[in-house]
Amino acid sequence: MMATSMKNNSRYLIVVDTREYASSLGKKIVGYLKQDRNIKVEVDLLEVGDYFIPGNVNNILIERKSVLDLLNAAKTKRLWNQLKMLVSVENAEPYLLLEGTDGMVKKFTKWSLEAFEGLKLAILNSFGIKIIPSSSYGFTAIILKVLIKQQQAIEKPKRKQLKVQKLADTPQQQAVYVLSSFPGINYNRARQILRKFGSLMDALSNTYAWKTIKGIGHKTIKKVEEVLNARF
Repeated sequence: MMATSMKNNSRYLIVVDTREYASSLGKKIVGYLKQDRNIKVEVDLLEVGDYFIPGNVNNILIERKSVLDLLNAAKTKRLWNQLKMLVSVENAEPYLLLEGTDGMVKKFTKWSLEAFEGLKLAILNSFGIKIIPSSSYGFTAIILKVLIKQQQAIEKPKRKQLKVQKLADTPQQQAVYVLSSFPGINYNRARQILRKFGSLMDALSNTYAWKTIKGIGHKTIKKVEEVLNARF
């Protein structure tokens, strides 16, 4: 699909998914971004996510959800499928931008705040997806503007395509899912381990060396080894 450019010859760039732009809040967020003449907004069909910010070093992919949307999606497989798709993108760091407050949880749902916090921690621990809190769509627009300028501070960015790996489509992808099923090993850490050791067999044969990977400590390794050595 051809991208629709909202500004030309601008210093900064953000790509907005066509479905996000079609929503009323999405249009308002884009409207705010367009007020800055230095920001070029491109509307295109993203295979994953709502906002893509190409960076000078790292790219950022953002899924925007309201608190109520998140809790409703958590009741079905829809949320988990979306999260798997987010982390399947090889050339962008995934974020969940969460709009709303704890008060909305208490007022409009039957979820307890403890369960709500548990859900957010599960997203972080299981998928490695960081959550950016936002109190409203207005603050979301401000956050996006800040992220754009931080990620593209060095030079004018180049338009990039997302590289989405099809889920469980290859033996390599299946190996990632096997490894990410272990306690304390989320999708991103599983990929780091496999890249370091080269194969699932070599990774599982050298669990003691996982401590060289950021975020993996002695306790995690011990839990993994307990699973590997569990007897039936």
